[in-house]
Amino acid sequence: MEGVLGFHTQFVAANHRLYTWDLWGAAFVIFGGCGDDTFTDLRSWLVSRGSRVCRQVLAEPDLLARLGPRDVEEATDAELLSYVAADVYERRTGRDAQQDVGGDLVIEDPDGAPRGEPFDESNVAALAARYPRLARRRMP
Repeated sequence: MEGVLGFHTQFVAANHRLYTWDLWGAAFVIFGGCGDDTFTDLRSWLVSRGSRVCRQVLAEPDLLARLGPRDVEEATDAELLSYVAADVYERRTGRDAQQDVGGDLVIEDPDGAPRGEPFDESNVAALAARYPRLARRRMP
């Protein structure tokens, strides 16, 4: 079971590395707004794409215009990845992972604000300048 919980620990750590204002701003442009849950799901979606894609998007969030996701549903479906470790643990042991492990296995945002420079969601021109490819993708 250490492997299952180790997977979850690495998954959470990768998700938390993506907790930046730059990425959140990109998500805001992609989806026409983006709350905490959707942003967490987008980060999970990115983690599912592998470390190379995560590094690329972390360095340049505007790459999401080319790399996806196609829509908010594709990103929010990635929420299911947050439950993989607990599900596998429970299937293998027949015990509740939350009770055995202690604490919460569900991904939560890290304490504190995202890293980097916040974005102004009301300044459409600034967002378009910060994420030009994403802004063009959103246009009809």
